[in-house]
Amino acid sequence: MKKLSAFARNVRGLRQEFGLSTEKFSEIMEISVSTLGNWERGNAIPHVSHIEDLVNFSFDNDKKYGYDYFLGLNFDDPRTLDQYSTKNK
Repeated sequence: MKKLSAFARNVRGLRQEFGLSTEKFSEIMEISVSTLGNWERGNAIPHVSHIEDLVNFSFDNDKKYGYDYFLGLNFDDPRTLDQYSTKNK
């Protein structure tokens, strides 16, 4: 079984947190249902403008999830940043 990316888990989690169907959430985000499905399955990563839409949606609904949340970055835990390190590559 494929391991889901942090982005895929967090987009799905946000949608479910608000009790939204894929149809309703894709309508709110102004994307197709198949695009949302690909994001949630980890088959695609959106353009940064769509990530901004997700951040804005969360802020508009008092959740305040930032880019770091959607990208799976935890700046308090250096282990999560190791995958982005350019040292020894």
